[in-house]
Amino acid sequence: MSITLKSPGVIPFLNDGKPFGREGFTLIEVIVVIILSSIVGSLLITYMGTGFTKSSEPLSELNDNHELVRTIETMNSDYRLKIEQGTFNPDSFKANLSSYAVGNVQIVGAYVSFSGGVEVSHDGSKRFLKVTVGKNNKTIITLLSN
Repeated sequence: MSITLKSPGVIPFLNDGKPFGREGFTLIEVIVVIILSSIVGSLLITYMGTGFTKSSEPLSELNDNHELVRTIETMNSDYRLKIEQGTFNPDSFKANLSSYAVGNVQIVGAYVSFSGGVEVSHDGSKRFLKVTVGKNNKTIITLLSN
């Protein structure tokens, strides 16, 4: 099988008359490749489907946790500052709890008491302020005392 050049700029031909390098795929080969690719693709989607559809959930939970921790840390730093300065007032602090919320966080504050290491209903002493910070079924609880 020899290649002959007829003139410059002309496509070289094999001796059998077909253009050199222009064989390509047949229609049947293309169809078989498409069918095999679709089978493999459907198997991958079936096997890894939940991984693709629920891949954003860990990021959402991480964002929620981050907002909870930022809220608690902001509130605790302000609480410590007021304790050090001697200006801590439990009633005003409880009334302004919502100002510490980061994002869509819910904050609930209540006075609690303890008897034998167990939380009991409030006895009126206002010694312990229990603050619950929550979002999407996740909560962080902190106790503040004066």
